[in-house]
Amino acid sequence: MPTPLQILLDPVSLTVLGLYGALILLEALFPARSLPQVKGWKTRALIVFVGYFYLSSYLPLLWGSTLSVSVACALGASTKYASASAANGQ
Repeated sequence: MPTPLQILLDPVSLTVLGLYGALILLEALFPARSLPQVKGWKTRALIVFVGYFYLSSYLPLLWGSTLSVSVACALGASTKYASASAANGQ
């Protein structure tokens, strides 16, 4: 399993982080409309983004082994039923 630093330094991750930074900078320089002042929104948005970024990076790695077992069981069961129905001429 990759470390958080390896995930962070992956080229795809760097692209996503660059896009996030560019969009935040673009919004700061050229706001689409005037929004109410909310104290600390940039910090909260960054924390949520980092949390979502790592959750979406690690969850498939953690969940993949569980899903592969259930898919293998389901495929084995469907093959058994398919061969039984083929033997019956259905």
